[in-house]
This record gives sequence, structure tokens and C-alpha cells, in this order.
Amino acid sequence: MGAYGFFLHQKEETKFTDKPSLTISSKDLFWRFEVGEGNNIVGEIVSVSGMITDISDSSISLNNSVICWIEKNSFEKRLNKNDTISLRGRCLGFDKNQKKVQLDYIKILDS
Repeated sequence: MGAYGFFLHQKEETKFTDKPSLTISSKDLFWRFEVGEGNNIVGEIVSVSGMITDISDSSISLNNSVICWIEKNSFEKRLNKNDTISLRGRCLGFDKNQKKVQLDYIKILDS
């Protein structure tokens, strides 16, 4: 079990360093899921840019269309509403209740 746990941990760590399979705006990423063409992105690392429309201790929303789940205090730079940023994360799919695409394993690329 110890070796398996180590392997699993190593695999999770690579999510922060993997190159994105797609670079896209938050609006275009949302659109892909709206028209049913986003399922091939689920589980993939994507680079997304957009304007911060909401921010909390646990998430950042880009253009009210993509929600990025973050770890508390995980960013060196302070982020604010209306900042335009680029980030990388793993696409979790589309949340029909929130009507947003979800990402985790977030790394801020620039702001």
C-alpha cells in the first residue's frame, strides 16, 4: 500500500506541472460545454484566461462561466475582482446547478 500511495501522490503532484492540452478563454471554454463539445476536455490540463468576477477563500470565478477551486492562501500575489488572469488547471467538467465549468489544481500563470 505504501508504494501505491507514493505513486498516487506523485501523479497528483504532476497536475501542477503538466503542459496544458488546450489554451482557451473562459468564455470559449464555457461555450464548448454549452454546445456539447466539452466532454473530451474533462480530466485534461487546460490554460484559461479571463476576468475575475468572484473570489473567495476556496474559489475564483472567471467571467461568471468558469469556477476554479483553489486551496486557501495558495497564491503569492493578491488577486482582486476585475483582474484579468491566466491560469492552468484540470478540467472537472460542467456543473449544471451552477452553470459553470469547473477546474481544480490551479496554478496562476500571470495576472
